[in-house]
Amino acid sequence: ETITYSELARRAGVRYTRVLTALLKNPFQILIPCHRLVTSKGTLMGFHPLGIRVKRRLLELEGSIEH
Repeated sequence: ETITYSELARRAGVRYTRVLTALLKNPFQILIPCHRLVTSKGTLMGFHPLGIRVKRRLLELEGSIEH
């Protein structure tokens, strides 16, 4: 399941920028599934330092997006 960055911020009761900051500091990007976050338009963004290609591939493997 994917969720938008803004929806996660709303659920957590914090600003969008706090979500982004926390994600940049996440040392366990695959264990804490930040790769499931998408923009409000449904596009992929972020996933530093692994990159968008890795994020897309993880979502494909999980069946969250089409190949």
